[in-house]
Amino acid sequence: MQVGTEGLEALIESCLSKMKDVQELLDRVSRRVPSMNLSGERQSLSEYSSYLTDVKRQLNGATGALISQFQLQLESTVLQPLSRMPEVQRQRVAGEIRGLISATATANNHLEEASVALRYPEIPPVSDSSTLEDLMEAYGAATSAIREVTEELSTMYAQESASLDVLMGQEEVTPPVSASMLLDSNDFIGAMRLGAEEYWLNFHLRWAEPLDQKKSALLRG
Repeated sequence: MQVGTEGLEALIESCLSKMKDVQELLDRVSRRVPSMNLSGERQSLSEYSSYLTDVKRQLNGATGALISQFQLQLESTVLQPLSRMPEVQRQRVAGEIRGLISATATANNHLEEASVALRYPEIPPVSDSSTLEDLMEAYGAATSAIREVTEELSTMYAQESASLDVLMGQEEVTPPVSASMLLDSNDFIGAMRLGAEEYWLNFHLRWAEPLDQKKSALLRG
């Protein structure tokens, strides 16, 4: 019985050590990839902690069968998921980058259709052999470029809109959502969609023909 108890206590300590490592991992990923929601992983850690506390409370006087049951459950429901967490996070960060790649291509298509020369830089494809650190570096580089181009597109749009308002003799209208708000909340895909589609593409589709007509009228006059 004593041997079984000692083995279970060692397993509990191993789980606690892994939980600490995973907590540090999640904190690092959260800082480097702020658009990722890690609430599910943090909830799992909380549940593991409660379960370990419950097991420790029942150790005194536990039968051999119960100790064996606890060991099997801890290994399968706590230790194994904790051991898989680094790879899970690696795949999730890779998924974030793939989402940015897709959104960048869509945004650039909208900018081309809107006859805007500025483009988002192409994001290199994700390699299956990339480490988590490599992926977080790639994410940082991609989102830095996205932030820079989005801010420039927003500034250009504000200037063009103001000029158009003067030309058409209409009152200036402030967009209901600003790109800076989305960038500050780390919604990079939403910010690209706003800048390329809702700002520039809609601007082009709405005003291209009226502006051509206005120019023709001015030239005739």
